Amino acid sequence: MPFTNFEEWFAIRPGHRDDDFWPGRLRYDIENGIELLTARFMGEEYQLADPTFNSPTITGYLDYSRPATLVQPFVQSYGGMTFGEDAGFLRTSLRIVVNGILKNVHIEDLAAPRFTGLEVDLPSLHAWVAPELVEHKKNFPEDESAPTLSLNISAPVVKNITLRTGNEATITSYVYVGNNDHTFSIKQQTSLSISFRDPLTYDQILRLIWRLNVLFNFMIGTRLSTEIHYLETIPPEGAGEGAKPVTAELWFKPIHIGTSKVPRTYQRHFTEHTSPIKMDGLLELCFSDKDPLFYLMNLVIAVEEREERVEKSYSELLGCIEDFDRREFGDGRDPSLKASIESLSELVEQAGNEAQRATLRRLSTSVRNELSLRQRLERLAGHWRDDGFRGYPDFARVAYLRNTISHGRGLQITASDFQEMCIFSGYLAALARYQIWRVLGFSPDEIAQAFMRKVHHFGPYIPKSHFGRDDGERA
Repeated sequence: MPFTNFEEWFAIRPGHRDDDFWPGRLRYDIENGIELLTARFMGEEYQLADPTFNSPTITGYLDYSRPATLVQPFVQSYGGMTFGEDAGFLRTSLRIVVNGILKNVHIEDLAAPRFTGLEVDLPSLHAWVAPELVEHKKNFPEDESAPTLSLNISAPVVKNITLRTGNEATITSYVYVGNNDHTFSIKQQTSLSISFRDPLTYDQILRLIWRLNVLFNFMIGTRLSTEIHYLETIPPEGAGEGAKPVTAELWFKPIHIGTSKVPRTYQRHFTEHTSPIKMDGLLELCFSDKDPLFYLMNLVIAVEEREERVEKSYSELLGCIEDFDRREFGDGRDPSLKASIESLSELVEQAGNEAQRATLRRLSTSVRNELSLRQRLERLAGHWRDDGFRGYPDFARVAYLRNTISHGRGLQITASDFQEMCIFSGYLAALARYQIWRVLGFSPDEIAQAFMRKVHHFGPYIPKSHFGRDDGERA
């Protein structure tokens, strides 16, 4: 179910108790975020240190009936006193910014492991699975009467996976039939359900959701919108024996909203049918501790979709590529450098003059015993070029442009430098994609085929050997 904007009454539980309620108005906007508007009346004690607003959560009831938890509230503003005829003032209003909403449950401690399962209809996952459950055929009669349409809908496809971590995953592809007045629609969908071996905390759940969204968006090559996530929780304390788990709805504001338009199958980098890594391998990756790799994936999509300012994404992408090279291929330190400098220092101390000693001390303190950004880019591009991929820019110029971006001061970039950043950003994103897939186990030929599926964007980098091949060779 996709996120939709809403505004409802919200009854706040002071101190997480049902003894009293404060009226509030909860507003969810997918672009502007989540906010709670409420008021405090005179006669009610109020301080900014009130635990109701300074705890990890605010619990209450949507429309005074449905349990809900507001996650990580922050009092953004307060004031707006209303004056009365017989009193100095009557109330003061509060505006509280919220990071997320958990419907159907009351949770006070986010650090406690409360979540035992996750279920979501993820558009990017569906695009990667690419099920083919509907076959249609149009028949044109010889007498030129109205054509007839025949449909063949296959049964749902269910795949159960047991991960090495002990978690159980179920992927279900099915056909959804909608009937709205005179409109009849058929839609294929794919849902992911995961049962955790051990309950997870709220922070662990958010991290897993982020990884799932980033990974499948990266695999298909487009950022698609996300949807509501359903979390199975353990029964609350004091619920008694036989209490059933409660399924919570997680609402949050996505950092990048994404598009609801799913690209055609031939326009996706990889699907389950063309990827050498199958579903179990990708889900295992989501439960790993490779957050820097996921962050680089996310940044590559942001650069390709032009979601950030060019100079900001250019600097961040280079920093992530530099960190990726250091993690995967080492920092390039020379283990004998320290001994060589000490030996040279002894020689200069014995035979050199004071000016030479001062020069050596200055040089020994300024030398950097690891590869520079330019050298790291050249090392990564060496793999790229050895596999036949085209494009090898001036990496000295690439590093220079990164250094022209000021930090903490007014930003001044010439039009020519800005244009070069745009050009280099496309190449660097393609180079990062190549290196990520290479580390994950994709072959150069499989990566080239993925680039061919978006030839309008990656055409300048595809090896020449892949042009002129027939469809069977390109798969």
